[in-house]
Amino acid sequence: MDNNLQLSEYSPQSLNKLPTISGVSCHMKKIIIICLTAMMFCNKIAAQQTNVDSLINVLKTHELENEDKLQLYHNIVSCYFNNDSDKTIAYAKDGLNLAEKVQHDSWASSFSNSMGVVYMFKNEYDSAIHCLKNAIDFSVKAKNKRVGNAAYVTLGTLYNKQGKYETALKYYVDVLPSLESEKQYESYANTLVNIGTIHQGLRDDKNALKYYGQAIKIAEEHNLARTMMGAYSGMGCVYADKQQHDSALFYALESLQISHSYNDKHYIIINTQVITGMYAALEDFDNAEKYLKECMETAGEYGDKQTIIMSWLIASNVYLNMRRFKDCEIYALKAWEADSTDSNNAVNASMALANAYAFLGNGDKANYFMGQNKNIRDRLNTKSLRESLAEMEVKYETEKKEMRIATLERERKLYAWIVIVSIIAALSSFGVLYFRRRLHRQQLKQLEQEKQLVASKAVIDGEASERSRLARDLHDGLSGMLSAVKLNLKHMKGFSLLDSADVAHFNTAIEMLDGSMGELRRIAHNLMPDALIKSGLQTALDDFCR
Repeated sequence: MDNNLQLSEYSPQSLNKLPTISGVSCHMKKIIIICLTAMMFCNKIAAQQTNVDSLINVLKTHELENEDKLQLYHNIVSCYFNNDSDKTIAYAKDGLNLAEKVQHDSWASSFSNSMGVVYMFKNEYDSAIHCLKNAIDFSVKAKNKRVGNAAYVTLGTLYNKQGKYETALKYYVDVLPSLESEKQYESYANTLVNIGTIHQGLRDDKNALKYYGQAIKIAEEHNLARTMMGAYSGMGCVYADKQQHDSALFYALESLQISHSYNDKHYIIINTQVITGMYAALEDFDNAEKYLKECMETAGEYGDKQTIIMSWLIASNVYLNMRRFKDCEIYALKAWEADSTDSNNAVNASMALANAYAFLGNGDKANYFMGQNKNIRDRLNTKSLRESLAEMEVKYETEKKEMRIATLERERKLYAWIVIVSIIAALSSFGVLYFRRRLHRQQLKQLEQEKQLVASKAVIDGEASERSRLARDLHDGLSGMLSAVKLNLKHMKGFSLLDSADVAHFNTAIEMLDGSMGELRRIAHNLMPDALIKSGLQTALDDFCR
C-alpha cells in the first residue's frame, strides 16, 4: 500500500487576493498554513471503518508471519494517522524496527515516510527530514520508487512550509520524472500545483499559471477532482493578484464547487475569500456579502481562531467599501479584541477601525486607532529592518563560509593533483627502471645464446672439418693404396702358373679386395657426403631421408 503524500500548498506570499480590501492579504498566512495539511495520502483505508483496537489485539495475541505483522502495523498507522500523531509515530517505529530486522526495505521506507509526514505536521522539521531521507534510502535499496517519490514530495512540502523555496523547488522538480514514469498521476499533478504555488509566492505569475495549467490538464485526463480543486484555486489567486476579476471569479467558483462536493472547509474558506474580494472590487456587494457570510460561517465551523479573525477582517473591509461603517466597526473591533498582539492582524484591524470611526464622526477613536496603526507599523518596519540586517549578516557569513569551503576545496584538489602527479612520476620512474632491467636481462640472455651458438658452430665446424679430412684420407690415401694392391695382384696373375685350387683362392682374394674398396668408399662418402659439401646441411638431410 502506498503512503503518498498529496498536498496542495499555499505560501504566505501567495494571497494578495483582495485588491480593494486593504491589508487583508497578509493575514491569509494562517489559513494557508492550515491548507498545507488539508490533503493527505491517497491511502484508501479509512480509520473510521477499522476497529484499531481489534487490530492491536490481533498483533499482540496472535502468532503471525513477519509479512502479516508488517501489514498490521501499516493498517494501525493508517488508522491513527489523521487523529493521533503520537500513536502514529509509536507504531510506525515498531513497524520500522521489525522491517529493519527482517531486512524488508519497502516496508521500512513506508514506515519512515509516515513518521516524516507526522513530524512535519508537528513542525519538528529536523526529525521529519531525517525520517524522510531514510525513507528515500530504503526505497533505493528496495528498488521501490513509489514510496521514495512520496518522501521527495513531502520534503518539498516541508521546505515550502519553512519558506525555503529554492530547496522545495529542487525536490519537487527532481521527483517529477519519477512520478511520471511510475504513473503516479495524482502525486505528479499535485506536485505541479505545489510548484505553481511557489512561483505564485515569488510573484512569478507566468510560471505559476504554466504549472497550474499543466496540473489541470493531467487532472482532467485522469479525473482527479481534488487536484483540480487546488489548481483552480491557485489560478483564481493569481488572477486576483493581477486584478483580472472575471478570470479570478471563474476559477475560484469552479474550485468552490468542487470543495463543496468534498465538504473541504479549507478550500471553501480560501475560495470564498477570493470571490468576496472580486465581487467587492466589482462593486457587486450583494454577491460579495453572500460569499462573505459563507466564508464566516465556514470559518466558525472550522473553529480555528486565526481563520475566524481573518474572516472578521475581510468582513470589516467589505462593509467599509459598502459604506456600512457600523458593521465595519463591529467586525474590526472583534478582530482587534480577539488578538491585537498579532502585528499583521492588528495593522488591518486598527486601520479598519480608524476609517470606520472617521466616517462615523468619532474623531478621538479614529485618532487613537490611527496612532495604534502607526505604532504597529513602526514596530513592524523596525522588526523588518532587524530581520533584513540579520538576514544580510547570515548571508554574509554564509558566503564567507562558502568562499572558505571553495578555497579549501581548490586546495584539496591541488594537493590531490600533486599526489597523483607524484605517484605517476614514481610509477614512471619505477617503470623505466623495470623495463631497463628487463632489457638488460634480455641482452645478457641474447649474448649468452649467441655465445652458445658460436661455440656450437665452432664444434660443428671442427667436426665437419675432421670428417672431411678423414673422408679425404680414406678416399685418397687408403683407397688408392688398395687400388694399387689390386692392380699388382692382377699383374702377378698374368706371370704366374697356378693350379686350379690356387686360382680359386686368388680370385676370392681379388673379390674381397674389391669389397673392401667399396666399403671404404661408402664410409668415406658417409663421413662427408657430396651433397653436404656442395649444397649444405638441409639438402644433404633431404637426400639422406630420401
